Amino acid sequence: MRRARADGWARTIGACLGAGLAVAALASARVPAGAGELGLDLTVAATATGELGVTPPGPAIRVAGMRPGSGAATGTVAVRNQTGRRRALRLRALPSSAEVDRALRVRASAGGAVLYDGELGGMRRWTSRAIELGSGATATLTLRAWLPEGATRWAGRIVDVPLELTTEGAR
Repeated sequence: MRRARADGWARTIGACLGAGLAVAALASARVPAGAGELGLDLTVAATATGELGVTPPGPAIRVAGMRPGSGAATGTVAVRNQTGRRRALRLRALPSSAEVDRALRVRASAGGAVLYDGELGGMRRWTSRAIELGSGATATLTLRAWLPEGATRWAGRIVDVPLELTTEGAR
């Protein structure tokens, strides 16, 4: 009789300890609360053409959770003139969405020359400025993107920005 009673107490204590450990494990594994607002996820990539080589292939900028005032995302791309003649390089952006055209600022420069500096939406047209590349020459294109303080309509957006490159005969 005593043994049956002791077994009952042992089972009850064991069940309580097991339940307590299960509750402790669940409480420690919960996902912490977030800030409540998603940032902007941005990818910027330049693609090679028959006349121009691009190194490295793939995204020059990849950032997740960008917010106004969080600083600029930067990247570089080496662009090489693969033709036998001097060429003038221009670029434009073709964003996957127009939602951040006014919010996101971009700057593209090469060798000290600024090709574009303004809202992303304004870069949907070919840059008015160009840089000249001799035959076989390479220029490093520096890209910067940021959300200025006070920017709106950026939260939770995912935007891919392919950069198109083109050349024309240099003057």
